[in-house]
Amino acid sequence: MLFGHDVFSAATLLPSDYSYDNTDEIYVMKQTAGTPYVSAYLNGVKTGANYGNQDMSFEQSATAAANALPDGTYYVLNESDLPTPPDCAGQNRETNTNGSCGACKSGYSEDATGVCVADTTPTTTDNLGNQQSTSKTNLVPIVIGIALVGGALMLRKNN
Repeated sequence: MLFGHDVFSAATLLPSDYSYDNTDEIYVMKQTAGTPYVSAYLNGVKTGANYGNQDMSFEQSATAAANALPDGTYYVLNESDLPTPPDCAGQNRETNTNGSCGACKSGYSEDATGVCVADTTPTTTDNLGNQQSTSKTNLVPIVIGIALVGGALMLRKNN
């Protein structure tokens, strides 16, 4: 099985619930102008010969053309049936060189469901209703450092 669907010894008609990821080769069946013949096209380029005859319907000729396609591939009968590529930017993901969606963009991380969500800095609200960052900045070493420098300056001034 491929993508949860049975694979035959030729191309298979693309299922309606198919999840497209930009890496799949999906053929489009087109009738040759002025003839009853059908050919398979991949990315707008005709692949193979014309199939069918005067007594065959478009669907029958398309099935004959699909039988000549590589095992495990899919085809559609109309160009409008091609699935829409994923919107990687809308999913806050990087776009891989092959057009598929990759890792979360900078500033985003996957949540438990695999969705890229914006990274946030945890905040708390003070008694006046103001939001304050609860980032891990530790002020104690800073205060001690200022006190030591201030103390050293006072000792130096008194000497």
